[in-house]
Amino acid sequence: MLLGTLAVALAGCGGSPAASEDAASASPSARTSDLRPEGRWTLVAWTVKRSDLTVEQRMARTILGVFTPGCPSGPCDLTMAPGGSNGTFREAEAPVAEGSTPTTAAIDLTWDGRAYAGGSPERVTSCLTKEGTTVPEGYVQASSFSLSFVPKQGDAPSRVRGTVVHTAKGTPAGKAKGCTDFVETEAVGGVPTGSLDVKTPLSGRYDASMTTRSATPRSVAAVGSVLWLGAMSTAGTGSTQTITGLTGKPGPLTASSAGWSASPPATPNDCRAVSGTMVPKGADAQEVFDALHAVALTGDGKPIFAGTWKDRLNPNATGLSGACSLTAYEGRLLLVPEGAGP
Repeated sequence: MLLGTLAVALAGCGGSPAASEDAASASPSARTSDLRPEGRWTLVAWTVKRSDLTVEQRMARTILGVFTPGCPSGPCDLTMAPGGSNGTFREAEAPVAEGSTPTTAAIDLTWDGRAYAGGSPERVTSCLTKEGTTVPEGYVQASSFSLSFVPKQGDAPSRVRGTVVHTAKGTPAGKAKGCTDFVETEAVGGVPTGSLDVKTPLSGRYDASMTTRSATPRSVAAVGSVLWLGAMSTAGTGSTQTITGLTGKPGPLTASSAGWSASPPATPNDCRAVSGTMVPKGADAQEVFDALHAVALTGDGKPIFAGTWKDRLNPNATGLSGACSLTAYEGRLLLVPEGAGP
């Protein structure tokens, strides 16, 4: 059984047929883009179910796509082309895991009168074993998804919602190193890129995950791996709002043109010595949040946030005497409202 993540470069969505019916019956004078997804969109997908384990780690990832309808107006078949980095569906801030092959081909989505459905061809991805070992080219994966469209309502932009299902089968090399077959279901929500106010406030509790950009030492997390960070939460409003992450210490949120930032105070944390033993309170943990901003909406319309997260565990006198060394993480943080579904 694998407890790690599946590096997914593409996700789609589906959901309530009623939303698509509302779009189809909208006024003929409505803009074409109010009736269907069109142009550049940002979607976020997060794990809600896996066949081989009880999902507690709701890892998330961002998908950048360009929707092109196959007809002049109204709902009809769509093509979703890559809108991200290097001809893929990925953000530049979320590097590709070693041994994974990001999707670069456009995806055809068929309109059946109620929703959009389509899939991607098989591709090779890496896997992460329960021991935490990344196995390059450990899986062959295929994805299929269903997508419904929710028209613009008031100040809220139009959005898409639904699910994507990934079927992963271990390659011979992957199975030899513990990569077991599984089926994963993700919920998906998305909006036209840039349609949400960068100063949309955070509120409540979030499922937090991060795509790793760098780690020290490199053995603690592979570049491109998705790490589950657990629950993070906010409290207060306006100038008194704070965010609490892994350290358990709240830090005030400050707004800027790039979004929300915070630097909670350092707090004592256990560290791991060279021998592998843990040294209680042997490090001072300092985490930093930067440029948190709303990028998508969940199925029920709650904002999903993206930004940068850094965490440094600096050995203190206790840690240095116990042979601890610096541990640091940095990556693309995604905050999905806790327990959100399709």
